[in-house]
Amino acid sequence: AMAALPEGSEPWFMAVGQFYRDFSPTEDDEVERILREASRDIHREVTFRNSRGRRLAGTLLLPRDVERPPVVLFAHGFNSSRRSSRNLMIAERLVASGIAAFLIDFTGHGDSEGDIRDATVEQMADDLRSAIDYISTEAAVDAERIGLSGSSSGGIVSTREAAGDERVRVLVLRSVPAEDLFEAAARI
Repeated sequence: AMAALPEGSEPWFMAVGQFYRDFSPTEDDEVERILREASRDIHREVTFRNSRGRRLAGTLLLPRDVERPPVVLFAHGFNSSRRSSRNLMIAERLVASGIAAFLIDFTGHGDSEGDIRDATVEQMADDLRSAIDYISTEAAVDAERIGLSGSSSGGIVSTREAAGDERVRVLVLRSVPAEDLFEAAARI
């Protein structure tokens, strides 16, 4: 015997799933990923090219509901990548404060083209300039308010770039070897 249907129910209605071609369950990790992305800020994977034509990888984190925020570009150290847990932690805090973060992989690191042996200080400086050029054209951020956060060898190239690039308004360094940086630092 069939149980009595609630008043107003159609006798042919059994379940929502009967109206879908595929109503298979969604895996827990997919639900968690969707919820994380919906609750956090905007996360965009991007690529751009350096002066040698190599493809470089970057991650742009944008705060929700902030129109054209300032942006901090992260320059990692040798043998690291844009996925550095320290840089990601700082980037997420900046984004929570309404500041965009742009994390890049230098030549031969992470998802960028090239060999790690090509990642000289000169090449990393070229990559950083290319990243600044790229982010300066990004309509979602304020190109008049660009900062650099450099760690280790990324701090060396960040200091040199900040000394000669008027687009850079803020410089934050972490664990940077002081090799030959005093002259560049004096120009900042």
